[in-house]
Amino acid sequence: MEIPAYMPWSEKKLAEGEFPAFIAHLDASNMWLLPEELQSINESDFEDLLNELKETLED
Repeated sequence: MEIPAYMPWSEKKLAEGEFPAFIAHLDASNMWLLPEELQSINESDFEDLLNELKETLED
């Protein structure tokens, strides 16, 4: 499944030193997106998902 804008965002985050396991987790969890959601999700949403993951792991 191709999510527009996700690959450039994830590659950028990895290049910035983001923990690869976080990105791998988001790769797997994005599979729940519905087809109509794929066209509207953007970098801000990816950032929110990443921040939520980090917050969950801190608890």
